[in-house]
Amino acid sequence: MTAVTKLKRWLAKPPREQLAAVTYRLGRARDALVEHCYWLVFDRPRRLKFAGAIAPTDPHARAYEPSTGVALRRILHEAVKAHVSVEHFVDLGSGKGKICIYAARERRFDSIIGVEFDAALVAIARANRARAGLDGIRFLHEDARAFRLPDGPCFVFMFNPFDDSVINAFLAINRDHFTCHGSVIGYVNDQYRVALAQAGFEVLFRDQPSKTSLHRFIRRDAK
Repeated sequence: MTAVTKLKRWLAKPPREQLAAVTYRLGRARDALVEHCYWLVFDRPRRLKFAGAIAPTDPHARAYEPSTGVALRRILHEAVKAHVSVEHFVDLGSGKGKICIYAARERRFDSIIGVEFDAALVAIARANRARAGLDGIRFLHEDARAFRLPDGPCFVFMFNPFDDSVINAFLAINRDHFTCHGSVIGYVNDQYRVALAQAGFEVLFRDQPSKTSLHRFIRRDAK
């Protein structure tokens, strides 16, 4: 498609769609700039190693790639707006540890836990934790399908780490927890969000352009 053809298609769109597209692209540029500032100010001086895609070691997992501090900050902000109470932060598919380390910078949690199936990624995450001087973060070499959330309200973060079969297994083993504690799931690149709806979660927030959403289990006794 030539540049002229693209321009003609652009001009043929309704003004509202043109404005939405421009706003989205400007937002992406802003987010990229902020993320680069995070890297300059925090990651680079401490020699933190988050970059690089890595093929999955499980057929149900997605390839590793780091999420962004911008995405984390946005979804945590939405949890505050929804008056969500949180004690523990859990990153499922924590990879090289970026989101757990950034979560420790964003706010104080009683505990921060990263759950990762790939032993090599867990080792990198622990090395990053040491460089960041955040020894209180726990990086566990564990399968999310068998991981039980700690007692108390949790913020569970997922950056599309695996498919819906793993999500369903995690939700099933933690159903009593979600019923009792009101924990929420922040889901970035929420490809399998339908699995959450089918399991009885309501959507507290969703942004379609970034495919970011916040979910909370609906207690049966509240119906």
